[in-house]
Amino acid sequence: MEMLSVLKEKHVDVYDIKNNWQLNGSLQYEVMAFCFSIAARIERDLLIQRCSEGRKAAMARGVVFGRPKGPGSSKLDKFKEEIIALLKTGSRQTYIAKKYNCTPATLSIWLKKREIKIEPEY
Repeated sequence: MEMLSVLKEKHVDVYDIKNNWQLNGSLQYEVMAFCFSIAARIERDLLIQRCSEGRKAAMARGVVFGRPKGPGSSKLDKFKEEIIALLKTGSRQTYIAKKYNCTPATLSIWLKKREIKIEPEY
């Protein structure tokens, strides 16, 4: 419908030879545009209805929607013990982040999500 509106504003005529109709500013254009808009609206409403029914059926089966709860997995998880050991020895987070190929911000967020608070042992 948006495309038809733009074409109408630019005074472009549309002809469909196969189905034998034309959109050229005539009364036929107005009727066809109205029919297209109704068909699009009906299809949109049916799509929303189908999605809603599908969602309800999935919820009845026990499907959980949305992101999983908790901190999630990270590539740093497999190095947790090493990272804790480095933090205990006083290594800086920038050094640790570089060593495990991530940004200092990523390391900091990872530490916060896992509630790892370690003071260096000098």
